Amino acid sequence: MREDGICMIIDQEFKNLIPRLTAEEYEQLEKNIVAEGCRDALVTWRGILIDGHNRYEICSKHEIEYKTVTMEFADKELVIDWIINNQLGRRNLTPTNQSYLRGLQYQREKKKVSNEKGVNQFSEVRGNNCTQPKTAERLAEQHNVSPRTIKNDAEYTKAVDEVVSNTAPEVKQQILNREIPITKKDTLEIAKAEPEEQKEIIRQVVSGESKTVKEAIEKKAPHVSYNSGNNEWYTPEQYILAAKEVMGEIDLDPASSEFANQVVGAKQIYTVDDDGLAKEWAGKVWLNPPYAGELVSLFCNKIAEHYNNGDVTEAIILVNNATETGWFGTLIEPASSVVFLKGRVRYYTVDGTKNTPLQGQAVVYMGKSPDKFLQCFSRLGWGAML
Repeated sequence: MREDGICMIIDQEFKNLIPRLTAEEYEQLEKNIVAEGCRDALVTWRGILIDGHNRYEICSKHEIEYKTVTMEFADKELVIDWIINNQLGRRNLTPTNQSYLRGLQYQREKKKVSNEKGVNQFSEVRGNNCTQPKTAERLAEQHNVSPRTIKNDAEYTKAVDEVVSNTAPEVKQQILNREIPITKKDTLEIAKAEPEEQKEIIRQVVSGESKTVKEAIEKKAPHVSYNSGNNEWYTPEQYILAAKEVMGEIDLDPASSEFANQVVGAKQIYTVDDDGLAKEWAGKVWLNPPYAGELVSLFCNKIAEHYNNGDVTEAIILVNNATETGWFGTLIEPASSVVFLKGRVRYYTVDGTKNTPLQGQAVVYMGKSPDKFLQCFSRLGWGAML
């Protein structure tokens, strides 16, 4: 209880800025307060608690008296800035919490405006022979990290907030305290997914149904256009029409079905029952390879081999823009141009539902008409000649 008997006000926005203690830390703090009393005063602003939320909770639970000190700020935004700075000074802050708060600090200070032109107050300003450091540089010096780290922190903060907004408030501290096996890289990947997919990925990881985010992603959204059942993802017509503008016609679709070919209109197709990998490929080929296990790599290797041998005269391949993979490099090596699509392709299925992969897509062109390819596909994304 408070010594003066005045009721404490809890602002949820302020409270959400305070990193949650681990179960062990909270238990130890509770033991200390019960045994020794609340030695540190709680900090308030206009009767609102801004520091000491855990101590307040414990004192209220055990009816232990506590003292308060009041701080003066002109407005709520300045209070938030103080809370962030104060938390960043904690010695027991986890690296992920540090990263999140530095990123939040960067986002907030980038938004601050010092003049009518909208220039950030920490932007580079020239005049009177002085230069002010940019926001990232100033915060990097303050926190003894690099400016690149500050900008990476901002991306991480944005990703955490995106995931939390599409899942549940408690997910924030589960991620930041590493209570669930989600790394910073995992968080950035999850944030790229559609809201419903984010919910499912988090659900699988929290429940233990999937041990890693990668496993949850593979379970939730395999991009497979080659096998049967609900995993067949078919290419929307606009991409097929663009491919026909380039090649004139499609001689072969080696990873297809009778249903898919109603849109593709290839002269010949190989279905899952035909085993397209065991067949010869020739002519002008459209390929949306299956994304299941090693199949994507096998199909990409095969199209590159047939093009290099001269069997395939022209090919357009729609794949995830997984530039870090070996199979993507295999496609790019013989290619003459590539387009990275805007947004993500909304594939369709037999039952009429739309499915979207967890990352962007690229269209790779093998042939002697790269200019025409770029002309036809650049309206769908950003292209380059190779």
